[in-house]
Amino acid sequence: VNLAKHLPIFNRLYYQIKEAGDKLNNFYKTRIEEHNKRVDYDSEPTDFVEAFLRQKAQREAEGDGEFYS
Repeated sequence: VNLAKHLPIFNRLYYQIKEAGDKLNNFYKTRIEEHNKRVDYDSEPTDFVEAFLRQKAQREAEGDGEFYS
């Protein structure tokens, strides 16, 4: 995969795809951080991010949080 960035034909496309992936990752990280600040663990989850954070907290409490980092 990294070979593509060195080939003239694929160079531009490689960096466009990488940039789009980086933007998507940053978007997800931002949303998770926002939810993490206001998540209420005593009520029902309102969306998938809250469900993810609840599962992560539960696994960390059980000592198995390595898969949810």
